[in-house]
Amino acid sequence: LHVRSRRQRQMCIRDSYKDLDEKARVADINRPKNLKVDATNRPRRGASARWAVIGRSGGTCESPHCLGHSSEMTVNDEPILEVDHLQDLALGGSDVPVNMVALCPNCHALKTRGKFRDWLKEELTREVEKRHWSRFY
Repeated sequence: LHVRSRRQRQMCIRDSYKDLDEKARVADINRPKNLKVDATNRPRRGASARWAVIGRSGGTCESPHCLGHSSEMTVNDEPILEVDHLQDLALGGSDVPVNMVALCPNCHALKTRGKFRDWLKEELTREVEKRHWSRFY
């Protein structure tokens, strides 16, 4: 589920990371684990979690090994980032920021289809945990 209007996006961005994290955790607890949105057969995703991750990233790719244009922007001045789950929702992963990472399109492809994707996923998990918990302590 994506936040569609500019006003809704701005309101989400204004919320603190902790508030968005809390909203995402509540939504994840209440989310039926087998709920499918449409014909793509993808589990429902929460907007609060996505915007928390975009905010945590500071608008840049969260991969510590990114070699691309990690801070490139769209024509609407939004980061060109894809928010992905470290543990897939379809495999029982949670829809919360600590299980999500903001990646540039190239790093997302490497995480999903790259030869060293298992190693990269471990690296991303460490990076996300470090960034996530630094927001609380």
